[in-house]
Amino acid sequence: MRGKRLLGGLLMLAALIGMVAFVGRSVAAKDNDGPNTISAELIGQVYNPSPTVSAQYGYVSYLKGLDASAITGPGGTLSERSALLTFYSHTATERVLNNGPMRAIDRSGEVTFYLNTTPVGDFGNPVTLRQDRCHVP
Repeated sequence: MRGKRLLGGLLMLAALIGMVAFVGRSVAAKDNDGPNTISAELIGQVYNPSPTVSAQYGYVSYLKGLDASAITGPGGTLSERSALLTFYSHTATERVLNNGPMRAIDRSGEVTFYLNTTPVGDFGNPVTLRQDRCHVP
């Protein structure tokens, strides 16, 4: 259970870092092998239907060691509609810690990554990022 919380927290941190760092394709931390190298970028959205339930969904926009063409479907331009790797996470809020202007939210839940050989993701319809459409002959 603690591992899932840690994974969920790391996923959210990676998603936030990815959203901030995705300013083009030339983030300096991607271009080196130092200790502050970005390993992965996630582009996504969050849906909070209530104060205690949250869903995060989107696609992997960068994975260290893989060329962009390895995670992009037909068309070459990476977006939710062409991403081969998507994710969906659903969590429940366990507690909220307020410390002045900062708030730490402790959530537990599950995240699943999907491999889609025929990507059709759409941020307007989150279930499309949640489907596994990998066809292995």
